[in-house]
Amino acid sequence: MGRAYVDFALEQPVYFRLMFRPELSDPARFPAADAAGGRAFAVLERLVGDLAGPRASRSRQDALLSMHWSLVHGLATLLLDGPLAAELGHGVARGHHVDDVLTLFLER
Repeated sequence: MGRAYVDFALEQPVYFRLMFRPELSDPARFPAADAAGGRAFAVLERLVGDLAGPRASRSRQDALLSMHWSLVHGLATLLLDGPLAAELGHGVARGHHVDDVLTLFLER
């Protein structure tokens, strides 16, 4: 799922930036977009809930959710607009880097 998140950001950079820039989009004016974001977030919540297990407290689930989301969102942002964009460009190296980062994250 993390790879899909980063891939979406890299393949649809305009939409990705728009989704997370409140000064560019107004959820009240575009309720369908807001609802789509809510559905996507619910998928992430379910996945993290499954990873956390049924005994995890709500605060632990929230922390895990933030950790997973922060990783993929930060990676996508660095690859789009940060120093990794210049360093890795748009080639195969970028894809390998994403795979390496996500694999390391899963191993920890």
